[in-house]
Amino acid sequence: MSAPKLLYTIEQPHGLGELYFVWQKGEGRSLLATTGTDATVAIHDRTGKLQERIKLQGLCAGIEWDNDGDILAVITPNSNSVLLWECHTNKRLTIETGLREPPSCIAWAYGEPLLAVGTQKGNLALYNHHTTKRIPIIGKHTKKITCAAWNKDSILVLASEDKTLSINNVDGDTLRVITLRDLPNDLQFSEMKTDERVSGENTISLVVGKRTLYLYNLLNPENPIELAFQQRYGSIVSYKWYGDGYILIGFSAGYIIAISTHIKEVGEELFQVKNHKDALSDVAVCDGLAATCGDGQLKLISLWNNGEVSGSVAPPGGAERCGFSADGRLLATAGRAYLSAYVTALPALYGVYGTRAVTLTSLTEATVHQCIGVPDGAQDIVHAEPTALASYTLPVEPTALALGSTHVCAAAGALAWFLRLSAN
Repeated sequence: MSAPKLLYTIEQPHGLGELYFVWQKGEGRSLLATTGTDATVAIHDRTGKLQERIKLQGLCAGIEWDNDGDILAVITPNSNSVLLWECHTNKRLTIETGLREPPSCIAWAYGEPLLAVGTQKGNLALYNHHTTKRIPIIGKHTKKITCAAWNKDSILVLASEDKTLSINNVDGDTLRVITLRDLPNDLQFSEMKTDERVSGENTISLVVGKRTLYLYNLLNPENPIELAFQQRYGSIVSYKWYGDGYILIGFSAGYIIAISTHIKEVGEELFQVKNHKDALSDVAVCDGLAATCGDGQLKLISLWNNGEVSGSVAPPGGAERCGFSADGRLLATAGRAYLSAYVTALPALYGVYGTRAVTLTSLTEATVHQCIGVPDGAQDIVHAEPTALASYTLPVEPTALALGSTHVCAAAGALAWFLRLSAN
């Protein structure tokens, strides 16, 4: 079992209190926004360097990147407006919702920069960043809207403390209201597999009363599915969809469970593992790899190998939250006053010269290895494990590597750097 490789640690980016973060969305994007108890949002680049710090009117109540990763939206309980930060222009905008009470949740749509803003009194505002058009809608719910989610067909779902879900169209018109038996949270959209194999994000999922997982299929609205789990697992703290209609669920007592949503085996456990001895606080998923936080540790597990632990680390400040970057190559974890980022996957960059090879061993580090031994007396090649000869710090994250007799070459964009082998 090997630990993930530490890329950087940021100490007290927001003082000594709680620390939250969200990765930038979009292909090739990897900014990290952090917030905490000092009423600021900080933007860090892929190497952890601080790019921008945004002062807020109060503690952050919600933070969300748009689907292309161009705009960061931030809300606080002290203001009835939304703060937008544009990453390309470094411009800040304050958007009035047209409603008198503060926002309680935000969600960006997929096809265009359309922001849904739910409020503490159950009202809704829609804001289009392209057209600057704003639509305030009074009385969507009778109590605070706690979470919102869009699917790729521009259906907006809202969950409220009034124990209902509302399904809405792109204009904010209510299509359907669903009554729940307890408080909802962690609203998500994904695809539940049916016999018809209809593609698309057809399923609303959410946690009800922190104990059951509720699945509502838009194609079969009369038959929602509510899945209950063993009491010994504790309450549901986090869940993520992955693969072809599967869900990984993390429970407070330290258990993780993978289930299927395929219609003939819905709720069936694929595997169940007690991943943390005392407590679990978060799960994250990227392709076949998952991460869990608990007992001060960050653990990596293989989803396709029955939840087997493939690496473990104890970050400074512990591990309370975790999340993968958009490309899946970086994994961030936040503990008390510390944020750490780890490299979980690297592009397959390499160069070969004779019996030596150079490979990428971190985002900006290359290592030269001796790959084949010298011939023995019988003139047979002695094969051995590659031996690391030297590591080289690169000026950038490369897109190509090459190795010659005397130099390592790293290239990115229109530039190339040559590092002399003997001098590093």
